[in-house]
Amino acid sequence: METIDWKLIKVLVVDDDILVHKTMAKFFDIIGCVGAYAENGLGAIKLLKRYNFDICFMDLFMPEMGGVEATQIIHEGIASKLPIIALTSSNIQADKNKCEDIGMQDFIQKPINIEMIKDIIRQYGVKREE
Repeated sequence: METIDWKLIKVLVVDDDILVHKTMAKFFDIIGCVGAYAENGLGAIKLLKRYNFDICFMDLFMPEMGGVEATQIIHEGIASKLPIIALTSSNIQADKNKCEDIGMQDFIQKPINIEMIKDIIRQYGVKREE
């Protein structure tokens, strides 16, 4: 069985809902990984220009800059290989298709739970030997 050193995993959470930030922070405390938080796509871009992350959870609909636009900018010029996971309340197939079209790796719906987050981090955010 694979052993994961969770404290080495750096996760960026981009969501305009402070409750999501608090929930993810509690999850990260339990899991042991490192979390950083932005309230919109502009904040995410600023953080990604200064720091490296292993995975990003991105809300789709936020003020100033939403997740779709932010993902396109991030993948085109800042962190092309960063796994970005849509984190949204939307259950609309068109939103899921758009996320896939712009290169998001997965699409998870709120409400979230710790096992869901661990599984996604394990799947997309853990560096593996090639």
